[in-house]
Amino acid sequence: MAEGEELLPLSTSGGDSWEKDLEEALEAGGCDLETLRNIIQGRPLPAELRAKVWKIALNVAGKGDSLASWDGILDLPEQNTIHKDCLEFIALNTAHP
Repeated sequence: MAEGEELLPLSTSGGDSWEKDLEEALEAGGCDLETLRNIIQGRPLPAELRAKVWKIALNVAGKGDSLASWDGILDLPEQNTIHKDCLEFIALNTAHP
């Protein structure tokens, strides 16, 4: 933890008010990683909010799908060799169960 960084105490009431705070922060938008860390404080994430939290943690929230325009073809000079090797590997490994 960085000097001067304040860590709020974990709730001992057993309530889920932190989950409501987390959900509200995510719904409001513009939530940053530091805000999330202050709300979550190392507790297990609710499954329904996990994807949104990870997008913020990975800094990809609000960004478009960068692979949407990709045609799936790799333009490597050795692509034909890789393809041929893969086909041979598959043939060898499916011929003998």
